Amino acid sequence: MKKAGTKLTIVLTTLMLTVLMAVPVLAETRDSSTSFYLDSYFKKYGFDFYLDESFQSAADVKDLKSSNTKVATVSVRNTTKALDEENADYSKAVISIRFKKAGTATISYNYKTASGETIYAKDTYKAKKWVNPVKSLKIGSKEYKNKFKKDSGATIKKKSISKKKIKIKLKKGYKLAQIWTYSKGNPRTRKNGFKQKFYKGDMIEFMVKKGKDIFPVYFVVK
Repeated sequence: MKKAGTKLTIVLTTLMLTVLMAVPVLAETRDSSTSFYLDSYFKKYGFDFYLDESFQSAADVKDLKSSNTKVATVSVRNTTKALDEENADYSKAVISIRFKKAGTATISYNYKTASGETIYAKDTYKAKKWVNPVKSLKIGSKEYKNKFKKDSGATIKKKSISKKKIKIKLKKGYKLAQIWTYSKGNPRTRKNGFKQKFYKGDMIEFMVKKGKDIFPVYFVVK
């Protein structure tokens, strides 16, 4: 579960608006739409949406379904400390979406507010096939491009990255939007080819742009 929490923090960098749209609002209908790249991590963990205090249990979610179960399945359950850790302190129910392959699926459900109003929720997800955007990623003299062959994130040992030159090149059609480092909780932008002292738990994130899509590839220092 801790691993999933780490990924959620990273995903918030690029999908914050999507997560916010997933919070129920007092209206008759609610629609949202988002697209993302389906790497090996999302195939395994998908998305977990912790519902707000208007939900007292998983039973409050009615008619939950996926429009395309070949692409995505969906379920709802009550939260527990064992599975959800600190998330169980503020949320009593969680909707879990798991993706099988690239494609589009709409997740829909409805619920009643405290005032008795029925809210109809409909969230559409377009899962795009993951393609490694990295042509070259040199840290010191070592090449790391294949770390992103199946996933957008990887781990790296502190001695392999700390105080070594970091330079990335992307494949045709991709652009480098920004480089971020998070060292001891402090975010900082960097230029391509920089050096820095890293500590365990730090992260380096390369924000990649393709068309209108912006997504990260990243290392977590271990």
